[in-house]
Amino acid sequence: MRILHWLDLWWREVGGPLRSVSELASAMRDRGHEVTIATADPRDAPPAWLEGPSPRLVVLRHGVLGRIARTESARMTSLLEWADVVHLHGLWERSTHQLARRCRRIGTPYASSLRGTLDDWAMTQSPLRKRLFLRAVASRTLREAALVHCSSSGEAAQAAPRIDRAPLVIPNLLRLEPLLDLPRREAERPTILFVGRVHPSKGLDLLLRAIASLAEPSLVLEVAGTGAAEPEMRSLAGSLGLADRVRFLGLLGDDALATALQRAWAMTLPTSQENFGNALFESLAAGVPVVCTRGLDADAELRASGGAVLVERTVESIAGGLRSLLADAPRRRTMSDAARAWSTREMHPRVIGDRFEAMYRGMTRG
Repeated sequence: MRILHWLDLWWREVGGPLRSVSELASAMRDRGHEVTIATADPRDAPPAWLEGPSPRLVVLRHGVLGRIARTESARMTSLLEWADVVHLHGLWERSTHQLARRCRRIGTPYASSLRGTLDDWAMTQSPLRKRLFLRAVASRTLREAALVHCSSSGEAAQAAPRIDRAPLVIPNLLRLEPLLDLPRREAERPTILFVGRVHPSKGLDLLLRAIASLAEPSLVLEVAGTGAAEPEMRSLAGSLGLADRVRFLGLLGDDALATALQRAWAMTLPTSQENFGNALFESLAAGVPVVCTRGLDADAELRASGGAVLVERTVESIAGGLRSLLADAPRRRTMSDAARAWSTREMHPRVIGDRFEAMYRGMTRG
């Protein structure tokens, strides 16, 4: 098959969707499909993808008001005619709906991945503008899509009433094979790992306060990630007396992240919102028990894994979740084994790849 992905901006700030599209595109390429990714701005794209052959990256530059420039119209049409299926990611960008309209005109089927855009929390941000845009523009794109895709059952449940159709749920495809085989070697000192952007929404401030409240002088926190709030979080760690026990590791590559996961007693992410949470599922695949916020989109999947402790987003609840794990090595081992078994069964790239491949083939038959 010839598969075309559209993601309006290839910027690191986009977060999870960048990783999701990249992994999915590479997996479909490895299965023998021709894959092209199109974007309006390739700022943080792998340079090799601009050279092709697959996945190759094609740039359709913006014109006015976030639309694809008129000078790119012929190239856009040529790309959409080349594709057997088009996979659109996101909802609030005008360019996305421009591609959807052109797909309908030339008869190329398209799927729309919401990427959390219709979650209850997301709809509280600029709510009037989003409701108007959904009614005037996005509703037709979703109604006439071959299918609407969500990454978790919780996301689908929130989106369905807003689009009047049942989305197809397929988790993000993550390259988990190395993590599934990673030996567990817990650090001698109790070590908590935080993986994510250093941003207020991720709850690192709550985690720091929770660790301070535990009064465990040997406890270490490792922070894998970067963000604008890092100076503030360093200052907070110092004011809480944790400066010598909090290690800011920066953005880690695959090998360094695997080492950090291997050593961790638990991974903690007290986030306010997570459409899927790639780091949560990478941790589970590595056999690391997870402490995370109750009520995330992937709440049902996290519960089913057997490897997650779900807590309220308060200092007291986070501290209680950590305390229960740190004091109970047999429980950590049981959770580790359950999480890995579930990840192998439900989240293995081969399993998720089969589901996406079936999705694309179904679109071409439809």
